[in-house]
Amino acid sequence: MLRGVRLVEADLKSSGGAWSLAEVRELLQGVSRRTIGNRVREGRLLAVPGPGNRARYPVAQFLEDGRPVPGLGDVIAALATQSPWVVLNFLVNPEPKLDGRKPIDLLKAGDLAPVLAVARGVGVQGA
Repeated sequence: MLRGVRLVEADLKSSGGAWSLAEVRELLQGVSRRTIGNRVREGRLLAVPGPGNRARYPVAQFLEDGRPVPGLGDVIAALATQSPWVVLNFLVNPEPKLDGRKPIDLLKAGDLAPVLAVARGVGVQGA
């Protein structure tokens, strides 16, 4: 179990780290805590548990201008998992079915369709 924790923490670190709620509020120009919480619950924003069970928001999911990556919510829904760590792992690691590219990089480039196709097959035997 500890090995798993270390692996997901490594994913978080290697993908640019994470921001606190206060930092995300600032990034999103003062959006309320409730709005951010709603976006997480609706699957439009990714939050992973951090120390003290405080949410951390992976930096990789944001564009340089602070907006969440377009298509993120669609990918989260397609993955059909309750684990934010599974979502993060999928987004930030090279995917063989995407020619070794990282899904998050394709999303940032506006290439949603292939990422969705692969995300729908994650966890499906033989996919």
